[in-house]
Amino acid sequence: KTYVEMKESDIRKMSSGLKQVQSQASALLASLPPEMRKKLEGTLGGALEQKPTQTTPIRLQATGRKETVGKFGCDVFAGTAEKAPSATAPSREEACVARIESLGVDGLKVEEFDALGRMAGLFESISGSFGLPKMPKLDPAHSKETFGFQGLPVRMRRLEGSKTLDQSTIEDIRREKIDSAFFAIPTGYKKRS
Repeated sequence: KTYVEMKESDIRKMSSGLKQVQSQASALLASLPPEMRKKLEGTLGGALEQKPTQTTPIRLQATGRKETVGKFGCDVFAGTAEKAPSATAPSREEACVARIESLGVDGLKVEEFDALGRMAGLFESISGSFGLPKMPKLDPAHSKETFGFQGLPVRMRRLEGSKTLDQSTIEDIRREKIDSAFFAIPTGYKKRS
């Protein structure tokens, strides 16, 4: 039984390495005879395809819709991403954003969400490797720039036509102490290097 520890720097290196492998594989594919290239591309299903990175963030705009996600009332914002080469249509991104003061946690401060901002920055740095759309800054510290108020997206959804491609939801937020034992590596596991 083993476990792997991945730090932010490891994830960034992995992303950079993935981009290099994709670039090398694309060059190799381009050098093959057309019939062999077509057969290999069919077998790999576009896995080696260099996916273009959307350079400008999607502009999310208020739709005027209000919804409830979990126990939170939220305002719906939506925007359209550039069409990915493998997609049949451009994807539509939606964020349902609850105001910080309505999250139901007394004395909640925007700074308490700093880890979300760091995670979002890390995700943004690697998302281009997978051809995902570039999102605006959604963490509470930057939310006023994006939405006009300090809020937290409690639902993020990516749609193609009427089909939901992926969705993440926050249904509850509470402040409580977490026992450090919760994060301990189980007995019998060895760190793999």
